[in-house]
Amino acid sequence: CARLAKFITMCFDRKASFEPNTDLAILETTLVREGIRKTWINWICKKVDMASNSDRDICIIVGGNTKVTVHGSGTGGKNMESALAAAVQMQDEFSVKQMKVPERQMCFLSGDTDGYDGVTKMAGAVIDQDFLQKVSSSGLDMKQYLDNNDSFSLFNQVNGGQNLIPTNLTGTNVMDIVILLVQRTRM
Repeated sequence: CARLAKFITMCFDRKASFEPNTDLAILETTLVREGIRKTWINWICKKVDMASNSDRDICIIVGGNTKVTVHGSGTGGKNMESALAAAVQMQDEFSVKQMKVPERQMCFLSGDTDGYDGVTKMAGAVIDQDFLQKVSSSGLDMKQYLDNNDSFSLFNQVNGGQNLIPTNLTGTNVMDIVILLVQRTRM
């Protein structure tokens, strides 16, 4: 997720520069190696170009079934864990030291359509830069919570639990849904 967000950000920035971008090519290769089809990468590039030309942001919506391997004894669900994993990756990919792209707003949501993620009464969680900043200032270690499969506890402690998605039981179980929003470069 964070690498895809970084790729989209770099594609937005590519519009402003006609120079070849080795970092973008390496990131594209990494995404393909991680399982994103080259045809999807090309489609995303086309959509980024369209968004840039029409002064719009990007929203990618994906549905499917999220899987998690449980190693720890914490509380959470596969969608909260997906959001927490995205937060850890975003923190790594977009840290001030490593950032090779201008900072912009992005948001990642992972939720279950049945309304309950794991044994919790939450559908999932949403993360953004504000969440990352609050985790950083709290001194909590996201990786430790992720390793213990304890995503619910972390989300419950940060920002008063406001990044959790409470929907109640919906009575349907269509799929997990993931939404990634990336803001375009503001000129």
